[in-house]
Amino acid sequence: MHTSKSSTPVLALLAFVISFASSSPLFAQMELLAWSPHSEGPRIILPHFPELAAEQSLERYLSALKNDPDLASLRDENSLKLLELLAAQKSSIEVIGSQQSTIATQIFAGINANQLSDMVNPTGRGSRVSRLFHRNGANPYLIGLAAEVHLKPSEVQEFLRLLSARIHLMVSLGGTDIHPKLYNQEITYSVNPNLRNDSMELARIKAFKAAETGVFMGFCRGHQMGAIADGHSLYQDIEKAGVAKGEDHVRLNMSPTAGPGELQSWHHVAIEEGSLLKRFLKSGEVTTNSVHHQAVNESPDAKSFGVAFAGKIVEALQMKNGLGISFQFHPEFPKEISGNEEFSKKGESLIRSVISYSRLKRLEMRKLKCSAIFSKAS
Repeated sequence: MHTSKSSTPVLALLAFVISFASSSPLFAQMELLAWSPHSEGPRIILPHFPELAAEQSLERYLSALKNDPDLASLRDENSLKLLELLAAQKSSIEVIGSQQSTIATQIFAGINANQLSDMVNPTGRGSRVSRLFHRNGANPYLIGLAAEVHLKPSEVQEFLRLLSARIHLMVSLGGTDIHPKLYNQEITYSVNPNLRNDSMELARIKAFKAAETGVFMGFCRGHQMGAIADGHSLYQDIEKAGVAKGEDHVRLNMSPTAGPGELQSWHHVAIEEGSLLKRFLKSGEVTTNSVHHQAVNESPDAKSFGVAFAGKIVEALQMKNGLGISFQFHPEFPKEISGNEEFSKKGESLIRSVISYSRLKRLEMRKLKCSAIFSKAS
């Protein structure tokens, strides 16, 4: 059938509507829920089934989080009780709709919680990092700890698809050691890993990276988690592996109650030419903090490559497709934790640069998508 030139704009508009509708939550069997336990705290993303009331979806999640035996090591009973109390008090709950994607310059940041306290403490890490990202131009949400815990495998896949469709910047934070099974090793020197939660976070990152709909950023453990998703492995202990002296990367023999600031070491990092990190920092070197006993064991076949090094330690990775950058150090630490105002200012500037870069990549993707739609219709 012959199509006149005058009908081309109509066909293009129809193609755009169909494309939008197919990715809209209105046509999905699941939606994303944003829960705000505190008015001053972070908004938490959870899966939601439209046939349930939002409060029921929240109750299902909290019940599974409380009762899953494989998550016992992550449960802080005081935090869990407080979360249940806040849920019972009808704290703010909203369904995230397509409006999150309509503003071209808006960056929806999904920050992976890996501690229960990330979600409940209005002055804790989750709130602090959320405020940092908001202050620097992002629209931040926490992805709930083990958010998929109550879902069937097919439901997990839908949740991951929705996350990838809505998030423009996925962020993974520092925390405990990652279970070595996720990089095909047995436990030798890893301390207290949780395979259940680690597997969920890794699947989330892999799905997001595979979708190529946004930029990934990781700090410390998050850097290592992103590395595993890309095909690297880890040294379970840098000193025992002969890679570096432990004292150069974390202060040992500290009190068990010592905070991250007290555990920091500081060292020089060399940055590769032509890397995103050098572009963002406008320098070929930087002095960074360090709070880790494990490190990335780089594979040449992985989807990312090292762009900054302290001796044999991979201090930063960049994805080969340009959609990810991660750091072994902690640019998110404020001066109250780092004890170094100059470093914390540089760290915030680095995070602001990654957010701006994510915005640029989002605009590029929208332009390519629109071009592809109109090319098909012409």
